[in-house]
Amino acid sequence: MIRQAKPEDLECIKAVAKRSKRKMNDEGNPQWNGSYPEAFYEDDIHNRQLYVYEIGGTIVGAVCISTEGHEEYAEIPWTYKEPYLCMKRLAVDPDYQGKSIAQSFFRFTEELGKEKGIHYICADTNAINEAALRLFNRANYQFVIEKYQEGEPFPFRYYEKKIHS
Repeated sequence: MIRQAKPEDLECIKAVAKRSKRKMNDEGNPQWNGSYPEAFYEDDIHNRQLYVYEIGGTIVGAVCISTEGHEEYAEIPWTYKEPYLCMKRLAVDPDYQGKSIAQSFFRFTEELGKEKGIHYICADTNAINEAALRLFNRANYQFVIEKYQEGEPFPFRYYEKKIHS
């Protein structure tokens, strides 16, 4: 079940993100480093932009769904110049990966967009994040551009999807 995150969920969400980050790093993907994404989750909750996936009362995933992208989004040649939802900081506990939880977050983002009258989703991932790249392809997102960000060893890939009512 997907629901909006609450302040009392914060420590569980951070723990899921840390386990997910450890697996990513073990697989050679340093996309999340330092305090990212954990340092952002408290503000995401406060801004009512963080959602969790629960199984039997246990939080096994989280995603921020915002109407604002990362700073570099202003430089990306998006196809549409209209309001969008941005999926970011998606984390699934490694013990629950492969159970379509991330795909459920993708579908949920589309439904949330429809509810809000927003028919466009933008997102990005590190070019070596094979799991995320597969998700974008499966969910029929369109590749926009690959671009290096300052201080990052690998380029990021930017994706978009127009959703219909």
